[in-house]
Amino acid sequence: MTAGAGGSLAQSFGAAYPEAAYGLSTTAVIRNRSAQADNLRAQLERNQLEINAQNTRNQIGVQVRQARVNLVQGKAQVEAAHEAVRLARLSLDAERKKLEVGLSTTYNVVLRDRDLVSAQYAEVQAVTAYAKSLVAMDQATGTILDRHRIDLIDAIQGSVSQPPAARF
Repeated sequence: MTAGAGGSLAQSFGAAYPEAAYGLSTTAVIRNRSAQADNLRAQLERNQLEINAQNTRNQIGVQVRQARVNLVQGKAQVEAAHEAVRLARLSLDAERKKLEVGLSTTYNVVLRDRDLVSAQYAEVQAVTAYAKSLVAMDQATGTILDRHRIDLIDAIQGSVSQPPAARF
């Protein structure tokens, strides 16, 4: 037997050892499906985040518009309630004057007094609803801390460097 490279080749091609096998393997990447799937997933997630951001902007817009409508309605209700109290007071005064001259009864005076109390109660409710509308507007626009002169650092620390501003 010959030793060396020539002998090895002679053994290989002469099939001196038939249990040996030879092969050639090549790998060619035609498409990288994993990277394509990751890219597509990232695009879908980006699109979903953009949709969520747009939905949030839409919700904020709706909240601001609703708060503005509530403010306008609340102001009108407060003005109407003030006028109702003024008229109920005038009616009570007129009924008392009628009673003094004998043209009315104490029952009618009590009824007008009750009407005045009801009007005052409605006025308190209207003012309360208006105050809540103001707070909702500040929350919707994100100005509640600025409007009341509240410093965020003070709020986090739990200290007050200046008293909050009154709105009414």
